[in-house]
Amino acid sequence: MPYTIRKQKCKQSDGDSGGYTLSYTDSKGKKHRACHTSRKKAQGQIAAIEGPRESDETTEGDMQMERAVRRLVRETLLLEELTPADKREIEKIARRQSEIVLSRELGPDAMKTIRDEVEKVTGKILANKDSKALIEELVIAVVKRLYKDITLDR
Repeated sequence: MPYTIRKQKCKQSDGDSGGYTLSYTDSKGKKHRACHTSRKKAQGQIAAIEGPRESDETTEGDMQMERAVRRLVRETLLLEELTPADKREIEKIARRQSEIVLSRELGPDAMKTIRDEVEKVTGKILANKDSKALIEELVIAVVKRLYKDITLDR
């Protein structure tokens, strides 16, 4: 197809102004005119029209080879054992993520929110400060473990 790029003012379909017009006639005889902001973009449209698509270049053998390599990499990663440093890093990430989720869900002062909720539910039963502190620690441990498990499952 013969393409012509002219430097002239034009309007793009979204209303923006351009400076280069690409004109061509497709294989069915239909005339087209496209406005671009640069010569390079107009040439890019020509490449997009003329160039082969990725799916056209890939053969069935290439796709099978890619699938085999992906499967091998996946199996290797699954069989690889985590080092203690990896486990510590995962735990640190999970702890950080759970703190973010807690602060987002419960507000910036998550500990205060948890204490307030515990006091609402338990009321006068927690008159003893020792049992109150113990229950708070228990609730915090449960919530942290819950978010840690949720984070690791993703």
